[in-house]
Amino acid sequence: MFLYQDKVSFLHRMHPSAKLVGLVLAFCHPLLSSDPLYLSSSLGLALAVGALGRCLGNYLRMRKFLIPLFIASVLLWALFRRVGEPLLMLGPLSLSSESLSYGLAMGLRITSLLLFGVAFLSTTRIEELTAGLEAVGVPFKAGFVLSLAVRLLPTFAATGSEIVQAQRARGHDPFSGGPLARLRKAVPLVAPILLYALRKTDQLSVALEARGFGSPDRRPYLTYRFGLRDALALGVSAMVLVLSWRLRP
Repeated sequence: MFLYQDKVSFLHRMHPSAKLVGLVLAFCHPLLSSDPLYLSSSLGLALAVGALGRCLGNYLRMRKFLIPLFIASVLLWALFRRVGEPLLMLGPLSLSSESLSYGLAMGLRITSLLLFGVAFLSTTRIEELTAGLEAVGVPFKAGFVLSLAVRLLPTFAATGSEIVQAQRARGHDPFSGGPLARLRKAVPLVAPILLYALRKTDQLSVALEARGFGSPDRRPYLTYRFGLRDALALGVSAMVLVLSWRLRP
């Protein structure tokens, strides 16, 4: 469930705060234009970042989610955006070259944004995320809550999967039938997941108190130094963004 890959790469060695700022700059790139050709360069940039972080394997793992999302985005925007001369009419829906171009652009934009996020999560540990948020000015407790949510989400998802398998072993399939039937069958799954969450929360609070969470005399175990490599990486990222802004269609 975790995307992080323990490898040696340029992105893995970067300071967490530099990666956070770089992620924001990367997110800005696909938002500068709605031209499909320009957004193809955003997708290429996301692939280059994945190669730089040696996380292209995670890109492949996400293909069963990304490819259907891309196709759905293209079709929805192309069919529901009424612009230009219609080339094809499907009842109340119409398809034109302009709407198809815009749909392709939106599909490329969403895919690029998701790939940038996958690259960040593939090269950044949870504790690095907390340190990076604190380094850019986010209060420690707020950053800790955010990083804790990222850490616990896969745990709860895995617990839900185990409960579903246990229910299926007892002859209860929550994914059979229509939408209303599935909704009714999901009710027995809520109680065990809720009880697990409450138990996990209680254990977590005891563990945090035992480690002196909230003490003003806080000394972190891990320290990170912002170096020349981080400054150069952010400088190049900013230059690419400015150049893209100047050359955008």
